[in-house]
Order: sequence, then C-alpha cells, then structure tokens
Amino acid sequence: MGLFDIFRSTKVADIVNVDKKKPAGSDLITRIQPSQLVRSNSDVKKWRTALQIAESTIRPDRTELIRIYKDVVLDAHLSSVMQQRTNKVLARSFKITDSNGDTDQEKTALLSSAWFERFVNFAMDAKYYGFSLVEFGNLTNDAFDSVEVVPRQYVCPEKGVVFTNLGRANSINYTRPPYSNWALFVGEKKDLGLLNIATPLILWKRLVHATWAEYNELYGVPLRIGRTNTRDPQARDNMENMLENLGSSAWGLFDEEDKLEIINGNSSGSADTFEKFINLADAQISKLFVGQTMTTEDGSSLSQSEVHENTFASFTGADLRWLSHVVNNQLLPFITMKGLSFEGDTFAFDLDEHLTLTDQFAIDKELLVHYKIPADYIAATYGTPVEEVVAAPSAPTNGVTIMNDVGDLYKDFFKHGEACSCGNC
Repeated sequence: MGLFDIFRSTKVADIVNVDKKKPAGSDLITRIQPSQLVRSNSDVKKWRTALQIAESTIRPDRTELIRIYKDVVLDAHLSSVMQQRTNKVLARSFKITDSNGDTDQEKTALLSSAWFERFVNFAMDAKYYGFSLVEFGNLTNDAFDSVEVVPRQYVCPEKGVVFTNLGRANSINYTRPPYSNWALFVGEKKDLGLLNIATPLILWKRLVHATWAEYNELYGVPLRIGRTNTRDPQARDNMENMLENLGSSAWGLFDEEDKLEIINGNSSGSADTFEKFINLADAQISKLFVGQTMTTEDGSSLSQSEVHENTFASFTGADLRWLSHVVNNQLLPFITMKGLSFEGDTFAFDLDEHLTLTDQFAIDKELLVHYKIPADYIAATYGTPVEEVVAAPSAPTNGVTIMNDVGDLYKDFFKHGEACSCGNC
C-alpha cells in the first residue's frame, strides 16, 4: 500500500465539508516581484563565497547559495538519490487515530489527497535545502486548492522574512498574521541542508567530467598532421582544406622541420583516473543521502545488499519519525485553525516491516511441504484467483492381486464342466 491508501477503522467521524477563502492581501508569493535567478558556471570558490554570505550573522543572504543549489541538482546521480529518499517516505501508508487510539477512516481520507502529497514533498525538500516555506491556498471541500513553496532565494529564515525582490529592499514578516495563517515554515532557521555538503562533490565531479571530455577529444580521436615545405599560399590553402574536410578530428599543417609532441600524462590508465574519481564522488553522495551505495550501484553479494538495505531503512525510519512530528506539531494544528478539526488526533506512519511478495512466496513454499494453505489466502496475498484442486482417486494397492484372483476363478469355472465328478461343482 502507498502513502495515500486508506486504512480500515473502527470509527467514522461525522465531518461536514469545509470551505474557507483566503483573505485578500495574505498571499506571500504574489507580493514577490519575480526575477529570474540566472544560472551561471559554478565552482568551489563561488560556493565558499556564497556559503560565507549565507552564514553571515549580520546580513545573512542565501541568494547565491540557492543559485548554486539550482545548478548542482541537475546532476543525474544527486537527483536520483534525493528522489529515492523522498519516494521511500511517500510509499508509506499512514493513519489518523483519535484519543482512544482508534483509526479514524474519514479523517485519514482527508489527508489522502494531492495537497498533502505536495506538502510531504516540500517537507522532505527541507532536508535537502535546509528549509521550506509552504504557502496554502483556499480551502474548498476539505482540500486546499494549492500548496506552493515560496521561492527560497527570497526567504531569510534567520530573520523570519520574505523579501519582495532580489534587491532585498522591502520585506514581509511571514511569522505574523495574516501571512502566518496561510504559510507554514518547515526546517531549521540556520540549516543549509544536505545540498551544502554535496555541492563541492558535484562541482569537482563536473570539473573531472569536463576534463575527461577534453582528454577524449585529444586522445580518443587520431590527430591528422600534414607536412609541406612549399611556400606557395595556394598550395598551403589546398592542403589545409583537404585536412579540414577529412573528418571532424583535430588537424594541423606544419613545415617539414616543425615538430609536434603531445604528452599523455597517464598513458597506462588515463580513463580509469577520471572514472574512479567520478565513482568516488557518486559513492560519497549516496552515503550522504541514503547512507549506503549498494541500492544505487551494483552490489557484490546478497548479504552485503541486505546490510545496505537495512542502513537505508534506518534513514527512512528517521525521516518518518521527523515528518510525523512536523505533521502532528505543525500541520494538524494549522489545518484545524482552518476548520478541519483534528484536535486530539494523532498522525502516524505505518512503521511495521512488510515482506515483499518474493520473500512471502519463499516462506509459503516451505510451508506447503508440511501444511495445507487455504485458497482464499493465496488469492488475498498474491491477487491470483485460485480453487482447491480435487485429487483423483488413487488406484488400490492390491489391484494386481485382485485381478489374479478373478482370473483364477475364471480358469476354474471353465475347467470344470456340468458333468464334473469332483464333488465341488
């Protein structure tokens, strides 16, 4: 079951559909004067400068750091492990329980909606970026018609304000009404997120990628060299045109006395040097976000993969507990204030470990050797309709003996006639 599957419960609440329109002038995002955060080539020096500005105790500004974050998340491996960690949370089922511990099906259903999924995504992003300022729209039929994250480059968590432009001339305090009634801050004020640790790894990896491409361009394709001692401009032009049109590889035209030498700094294993560095960077990123490498790379053994999977599960468990605190301590009081009554209720993820169908089948297969498994269990567990197989009656074990006896009777019958004098006929 996924995150938005509805649990069966012993209690059904009587909830009336709630509508609540967002007051005019309480929207943060529309107060911002949007400016494109232009992407630029980033390097470790720019990251260190941006980090110092973001950590300033006088005028903290994360604009440049967020600009670099938007660039590094384009890395395929980084994006993959981030989504993998978030998906582990989204895949978990959950429930709402009342003060007696009974599952409330209807209130669980209220959170089993698209707006809550978006909130969970933005909340998990707070782990990566350090924070998320989530703004909610109108409440219509028990659901918010929009859930958006305020662009982080305009937000200063340390001051609790949103700047209306990148010039940071004017600001809005989002911790006070009416803005605090429709915006929820998730994360820590001074946390710069996991991306801050991953950024130098990505920047170095990107530099090695570019260097490797240059190496392949230089050594991967043969260099064409033409030599001539002519001084005739027309003849040299003809040779240059010929070299240029022979293919796309590099070429050069030299005098016969000229020499050209290209030195390969590591001819014994140049490609391995680049590849090993990139793999090392990816491994460090995997460990940072999911605690291990085997679920993102090829594993070497079943036992090792189980250890790595358990490590990833510990990260997921920590995320689920953290997110449960966010929902119970922040989101439920927030939406209760809007008219969706969750007072006294508790949100909880399903933390029980569930076997995969493959693992369950292996267990059931062993049980079938000694026990009979009902057909309805097979249908419910594996989703395959089945019926009990009626065994065909087995042949009697003494069938051969019986036929032999019958044969003997027939022989005796035909052996003795009506005029038999044996005294037994």
